[in-house]
Amino acid sequence: MNWINFIAPVVAVVCALVLISSIRIYQRKVTAQQQKLSSFELLTKRVVKSNESLNKQLVEVHAANYAMAHRIADLESMVEQTMNRQNEIVTQDPDSKLYSRAVKMVELGADIEEVMRECELPRAEAQLLYTLHGKPLTK
Repeated sequence: MNWINFIAPVVAVVCALVLISSIRIYQRKVTAQQQKLSSFELLTKRVVKSNESLNKQLVEVHAANYAMAHRIADLESMVEQTMNRQNEIVTQDPDSKLYSRAVKMVELGADIEEVMRECELPRAEAQLLYTLHGKPLTK
């Protein structure tokens, strides 16, 4: 019975030491997990803030794109109006018709006398058309 009286306190001390050691290990794990959790929370806040910033930038880009699309549409309309106006001017100008016809005749190989007669152009203007369109003068 002496032995039991001696072993029981030793076993109790060993169990207490194992228990204390286990508690310390558990506390270290809990502390490590809390640090990881804090890091994840900080990272999450940074990601949310970055996401908000990117959303603001996207809204700005969208607004700029929308404005640019309207500006392009306005410019296309202006170009179309300009082209229409230019066509009106060309068709209303009788001299323009004569010169267009004279250029066509030069390109088709008509001689200078024919171009002068058909388009009522002076010789100097007919010669200029031949020079501008790279055709050799034919008499």
